[in-house]
This record gives sequence, structure tokens and C-alpha cells, in this order.
Amino acid sequence: MDQAAVGAGRPVARPDQVSLGVLVAAVPRFKVDEAAAVCGVAELRPGGKLPPHVTAYLAMVLCLFADDEAEEVAQKVTGSLSEFGVWDAAWEPPTSSGITQARKRLGRDVLRETFYRVAEPVATGETRGAWLRQWRLVTPSPPEGGGFSLCRLGVATDQPGP
Repeated sequence: MDQAAVGAGRPVARPDQVSLGVLVAAVPRFKVDEAAAVCGVAELRPGGKLPPHVTAYLAMVLCLFADDEAEEVAQKVTGSLSEFGVWDAAWEPPTSSGITQARKRLGRDVLRETFYRVAEPVATGETRGAWLRQWRLVTPSPPEGGGFSLCRLGVATDQPGP
């Protein structure tokens, strides 16, 4: 197949841009900023290279590209993050040491709080395979356990399962 026909006059997105586009759409910056504020994490200095929201996105992106080096991932994604309004084009991509230090400053609570702010069920009452009678299947169990966790329809709970 002719490569020109694939794009049909439009630029073809790189896989890292697609991954980041999905990530930024699913995890809006204001949710990350809210989580950082709740956890008491703030920029050490205005205009710093790795403010909390950038560090949080880099931590998430490092999970998407787990086989790559931290500096490679930072190089790969800074342009895409700039397009999504998360990265200032004047900044230089961070070193792996800088990323490590920033992740330590950020801590795990910001990512946990961000998760709680953005995670929500995607199954509706009509979603086939998502329900077992009145129970919504909410999360696969670990591979060694098999099966699924259940959540009773209409019951709000912080704990998965019955």
C-alpha cells in the first residue's frame, strides 16, 4: 500500500503522540493540579523545569513506555506534552536524575489522588459482559487468583466486591 494514501494529506501521528493524547484526554491537567494542591505539593520555584503536573504526567508516561530509559521517554514526549499545553516549549527535557528527584518530591499521594479524581466506571446498564445479575464486574483479580471483583448495583462503596 502506498504510504501517501494512508495519511490522505494529513500527518500521521506517532504512537507516543496517540498514547499521550489518550492520557491527557483521560487525565486533564486541572485534575492533576487539584490532586497536587490537596496533597500539599507545590512548585519549589516559579518557572521550575519539573512542576508537579509535569512530573505527574512523566510518571504516568514512564509506565506507558516502561522498557525505555527515563531520558529517552522525556525526549520523546516533551514535544507532545507541549502540544497539549502541559509542557512549556522554553524548558529543556530533564535528565533521568532530575526526573528521579522530581518524582521523590511529588510522592505517591498525588498520583493516588489523581486516580481517585479521574477513575469512574465506563460500563452502562446495557454494556454486555459487564454485569452478573445485579453485580457490576469492576476489576480483574490478580492473575494468580483468577475471577473478577463484584460491586452491587446502586451501592456506593470504596471497597470493591460484595
